[in-house]
Amino acid sequence: MNPPAKVLETALARTLEALPPNLSLAVGLSGGPDSSALAICLDHGLPADRLLLFHVHHGLSEQADAWQAKAQALADLLKRPLYVRRVEVDLDAGLGLEGAARQARRAALKDLASEHQVDAMLLAHHQQDQAETVLMRLLRGSGVQGLAAMRAVTHEAGLTWVRPWLDVSRHQILDYLRAFSERTGWTPVDDPSNHDATLARGTLRSQVLPAIETHWPAWQGSLSRHAKQAAQASRLLERYGQRLVHELRCDVTPADPSQPTLVAPVLSLQKWRALDPDEQVLALRVWMSDANATMPTEKRVNELVRQLNQVHALGHDRQLKWQQQDAEVLCIRGQLHLRVKL
Repeated sequence: MNPPAKVLETALARTLEALPPNLSLAVGLSGGPDSSALAICLDHGLPADRLLLFHVHHGLSEQADAWQAKAQALADLLKRPLYVRRVEVDLDAGLGLEGAARQARRAALKDLASEHQVDAMLLAHHQQDQAETVLMRLLRGSGVQGLAAMRAVTHEAGLTWVRPWLDVSRHQILDYLRAFSERTGWTPVDDPSNHDATLARGTLRSQVLPAIETHWPAWQGSLSRHAKQAAQASRLLERYGQRLVHELRCDVTPADPSQPTLVAPVLSLQKWRALDPDEQVLALRVWMSDANATMPTEKRVNELVRQLNQVHALGHDRQLKWQQQDAEVLCIRGQLHLRVKL
């Protein structure tokens, strides 16, 4: 076994061992080097019914059909089934091209996983991807949770998302895939958008990272460690915030339970006001997060905090109603109610 293969297979095995046994798995296969290497690495030792390959056809590039053909050729080499989902990327969603394409891809993979009864979706993000994500979120002003970047394992609505190679260098992935190409003649696709200077990540790669690489060659490992430290801090804040929410709860029935909403615990305004300012913000954020509400901006949270601190302690002077996309916070007779639209 060559050194890159050992590194990749060890990281993959370590991640899979932490999951429940005998899960049905799928790889999000773009046909590029990283996801192709993951599919090849996973292919060893897994029975035919435990590994599927999913390809999302965005239709954004004139090469998209060729990329699908490349993915199919690899699937044929591995003798694994490939399922393709064509999507239309909503360029008017206000997410930018990269964000809209990412959202469409994730939704398509979720649908494919549901259709084919897949338990875990594996993605090939590596150390450089993680470091780039930390850097971009730092530049955008993300908080601790955002700087935690991507997690190795996350769970969402019955589907487990797995990124086993977040600590693996891309150079090792490319070396591993190069050996496969020499044996089989199959080569991955090269997506030019990865270095497109009109896109945020492309700008980072083509204009910013070369300078960083020159002066701070260990930047990938450093930022990856930062992501782990931020994740630890985020988990601690989450647990403390949940404890605060539990202590603020009122033993009452939420307002209008017949409404088609997801209803969070009702909180005491008086107890919330007794918290320190930082605790007030944390409790509100965790309260909303646990109800799956869209997270408000810092400015919007501060506005809610201001209003809650100004309203009459027992809510006699007015009934506060604060709205945020898919959620609304109400103050009724000194109690805080959160409704999240289904």
